[in-house]
Amino acid sequence: METALKNIKELSVADRPREKLIYLGAQALSNTDLIAIILRMGNRSTPLASICRSLVDAIDNNISNLDALSVSKLLKSKVLER
Repeated sequence: METALKNIKELSVADRPREKLIYLGAQALSNTDLIAIILRMGNRSTPLASICRSLVDAIDNNISNLDALSVSKLLKSKVLER
């Protein structure tokens, strides 16, 4: 999912986060994949792949930084919509 995709559906079935989890296990998932599984879908204006990349950038690709994000930071990185 690290490529410049607009939509998860553009990935081959084997590269989609949920399928990776099922067939390869949690250890095969990137932080972007984990976030995609948690969020499940994008919003009206932004596809899930873009949201996940923005969120991973906002946490410096360190999932443990996720709890430090404020709502305003999430809105600024376009992870959340008003």
